[in-house]
Parts: sequence; C-alpha cells; structure tokens
Amino acid sequence: MINPRFRVWDPVMKHMEFFSLGDSGITENIPADSNIMMASGILDKKGKEIYEGDIIYFKRVRVHERDSSDGERVDEYTCRVIFENASFRLELSSYVKEHLGDFNINAWTIKVFEVIGHIYG
Repeated sequence: MINPRFRVWDPVMKHMEFFSLGDSGITENIPADSNIMMASGILDKKGKEIYEGDIIYFKRVRVHERDSSDGERVDEYTCRVIFENASFRLELSSYVKEHLGDFNINAWTIKVFEVIGHIYG
C-alpha cells in the first residue's frame, strides 16, 4: 500500500519538510497552524511530483489565430495548484477560465504542465 505524501513549509528554516502518513510521530512535530499540502501522485513534464500549493507553468499554442511572426499564437499561463472538492485543480484567473475552462490535474498534465515553484518561494 502506498502512503499518501505531504509537505509543510517551515517558516523559520525557509524550506519544505516532506512526510507520509506512514511516518511515525509525524503529527507531533507539525505546529497546529501549519499549512499541510498533499501530493497529487502525478508528475509534471519533467518528472517532478505536483503538490497542492505548487505554481504551474504551461503554454497553449493556437495555430488558427495567426500572427505576423511565425503563424502561431502562444499563450503562457502560471497558476496555483489547489485541492478542492476531492480533486486537484488549477486556480485560474477569471480571464483564463473564460478562455480555457477549468483544469483538473490528471495524466494529461505530464505533457504540458511544469512545476516552477510553490506559494512560499
């Protein structure tokens, strides 16, 4: 059985602490007001695991909207990974939602999403 993986930001040391539910005594070392972030179990296009609170970068190429340079229009986006309604999702601006719709984090993300940071740094 695979134990769920989590991380928590240590504001004093300014780094992430990683743990799983199978680790012993882990709840004793985590302050009650900590922001615990769960791993999605899915990897980005470079093989890095995606966690709640990660900042994701992706491009959307639109070949039907030609511009004068190379015949394609490339839109670039960054957004935060959230866990909502028992699903990993991207927190998108209202503009992005209007043009792209909602995204769940799933196997498709391996090919197009890249983790570029997290909400603490």
